[in-house]
Amino acid sequence: PGGYHITVATPGGTSAPVSADLFTVQSGSAGTPEITSISPNYGSNAATTTINILGSNMTGVNSVKLGTTPLAYTYKTSGWVQATVPASITPATYEVVVTTPVGSSSTTGTANDFRVLAPGPTVASITPNIGLNTGTVNITNLAGTGFNSGATVKLTKLGQSDIPATNINVGSPTLITGTFNLTGKPTGTWSVMVTNPDGQSATLSNGFSVAALPVINTITPKTGGNANPTPISIGGTNFTNVQKLRIGTTEVTGYTVVSSILINA
Repeated sequence: PGGYHITVATPGGTSAPVSADLFTVQSGSAGTPEITSISPNYGSNAATTTINILGSNMTGVNSVKLGTTPLAYTYKTSGWVQATVPASITPATYEVVVTTPVGSSSTTGTANDFRVLAPGPTVASITPNIGLNTGTVNITNLAGTGFNSGATVKLTKLGQSDIPATNINVGSPTLITGTFNLTGKPTGTWSVMVTNPDGQSATLSNGFSVAALPVINTITPKTGGNANPTPISIGGTNFTNVQKLRIGTTEVTGYTVVSSILINA
């Protein structure tokens, strides 16, 4: 076994050894190349992907193709060839084929499959970004990029069951609408997750808030004259993200939300 130069002799002399005349003798019989695995076996078409093709009988490799597309490659060993999948390949599953002077690798099975993916989604914002846990909320603009038809949407929170969206409509690669049923769901911030049918996903961390209706339990004092301002303390629950405070129809200014259970005004 080893590498040998093939020479041709004529009355004029013998050919000089060059790389083009090198022939490799392998141990045992030289068979057709075989691919046992590709790592990684998928990649985005937004960038090039370096893949490691593992198998056997790949000595003398003279071609590596992804489907019909020739790939740049580097021979490492008889069981390892490294290749580069270029960007902009149409998303699909392709067969990787290694060819040597003996023949080409098989295209049956899945060991030689490489999956080209479209760029994954991104999630930028959600409108509205808050909803009460007493019913449903309609999402009118889940904005981002790379949304594909058939995408799923859900709210996630550590330690809680996911809240899946229904009536999902992927209006465009940058817009999704749908509905969340928030009835009885725990309050607080939730993350918004979009998953495309190819399995790629993106998350807007803490992008949505589930809220409960504020409840007033106590007001101290309960009376005051109309000649001078009367400081009061309001006790209750769910005083989060307070936007307005009114007495009757008159809006109160200068209030302080001390905590989720106390407002001073």
